[in-house]
Amino acid sequence: MAKTRDLYDVLGVPKSATEAEIRTAYKKLAAKLHPDKNPDDAAAEQRFKDVGAAYEVLSDKVKRANYDEFGDIALQSGFDADDARARRAWGAASRRRSTPRGGPPVDFDLRDLFNGLDGFGVATDPRQSPGRSAPRRPRGEDVHAVAELELEDAIRGAEVAVTVPVHDPCSHCHGAGVTSAGPACERCGGSGRVRVSHGSLEMLTTCESCGGRGSRVAPCAACGGRGHHTRTEQVKVRIPPGADDGSTLRIPGKGSGVGAR
Repeated sequence: MAKTRDLYDVLGVPKSATEAEIRTAYKKLAAKLHPDKNPDDAAAEQRFKDVGAAYEVLSDKVKRANYDEFGDIALQSGFDADDARARRAWGAASRRRSTPRGGPPVDFDLRDLFNGLDGFGVATDPRQSPGRSAPRRPRGEDVHAVAELELEDAIRGAEVAVTVPVHDPCSHCHGAGVTSAGPACERCGGSGRVRVSHGSLEMLTTCESCGGRGSRVAPCAACGGRGHHTRTEQVKVRIPPGADDGSTLRIPGKGSGVGAR
C-alpha cells in the first residue's frame, strides 16, 4: 500500500496558501516534472501525476474545504460531505452514550435559572469530597423559566413553583436520535472499510458513510430522530430575601439531559 502524502506537501505549500500561491506552485512543478522534459523517468512522471491530482483538489474551493475537514476520506468517489457530517454526529452521540455517569458540581449564582446538568438531585462535586472520585458528565442545554413575585415575597424571600420542560433521553435509541438497523452500506458493501485512491495516494480507511458499521442508520422511530421525549415538571425554587427585579437563579440538575436535541 502506498504511503499517503498530504496534498499540500505534494505541492510544497502550507495549508494557509492562497489560490494564487497554489496555482503558482502547481505551474512550477508541472513545468519541472513534465514528461517531455524528463523522458524515460518513471519517478518524475509519477510525481507529475501526483502534482496534478493534488492541484485538482486544492484548486477547487468545495473539494479543498472537504479535504481540510475530512482528510483523505474526502478523496473517495461519491463522497458526500453532508452525509459524512451526519455519520460523524452519530458516532459522537454513540460515544456520549458510553460515557460513565458522574455527579455534576453544586453551583448557585444569579445568572442562569437552570443549568444544563442531567439528573434531579443535589450533586456533590468530587473535588470537594476527599476520598471520592467520579467523572464529570458533558453539559446539556439550559432551560429557562420566569417566576413573578409579590413585592413582599421579593423582600422577605419565598418558595415558588415554576413549570419547566424536561427532556428525557429516548430509551429506544439512548439519546442518539438514530438506530443502527438498516440496509448494508452501498459505499463499502457492508465491510465498513473503503480504499481511498487518488493518483499514487492510496489507503484503506473506515467508511465515513456508515462510520465503519457496514450498514446505514435511520432516524429513531420512537422519538422521531430527536433523541428525547419532552414532558413538563413543576420545580420549587427558593427565592432569597432581597431579590432584585430581573434576577436569575441557577438550579443544578434541572436542565435538559445531555442526550437531548
